[in-house]
Amino acid sequence: MLNNKFSDFISYFRKIQEEHTELVYFVHGTAADVMGLSRSELEYPCLWLETPELKIQENQAMEVTGSRSAAFMILWNAPEKSAEEVDLIWSKTEELALDVLSRMRKDRRERKINFNLNGVTVDPISTLFIDNDYGWRVEFTLARHLDLCFRPEKWFGKLPPAPPVPQNP
Repeated sequence: MLNNKFSDFISYFRKIQEEHTELVYFVHGTAADVMGLSRSELEYPCLWLETPELKIQENQAMEVTGSRSAAFMILWNAPEKSAEEVDLIWSKTEELALDVLSRMRKDRRERKINFNLNGVTVDPISTLFIDNDYGWRVEFTLARHLDLCFRPEKWFGKLPPAPPVPQNP
């Protein structure tokens, strides 16, 4: 199953883009990053993964869970397109967003990720947000055990050697 590490989270979505036959580009970062890249460096259709939030919870059994709340966007740039062409882009990007969700659902069934469709939000993105980019933004949560074990060696340097065990004569 997917570990609850930031790098594993990013790698999981990068792999989805690489394996999908129609998603051309993958990028991750903040909304400010989207605004900066959208005009020059993105290739379309693009899978954009927003930097996830990590919410930590502990139950009475002292088990720690980390829930990553995040969103991905499927973007397609459409400068100077007719209304009919934009409608086709809306349709295609929705199909791609649902493809990603179907993959996440499949991986949940195979116990690769802890993802649930309940509470998933799919919102349209239009040119009010990004210059000539259209598509869909999908909010979701992934929950997983979080390793929060205290490791003294990370705080106090090297541990002293264990005292010798007394020998019976």
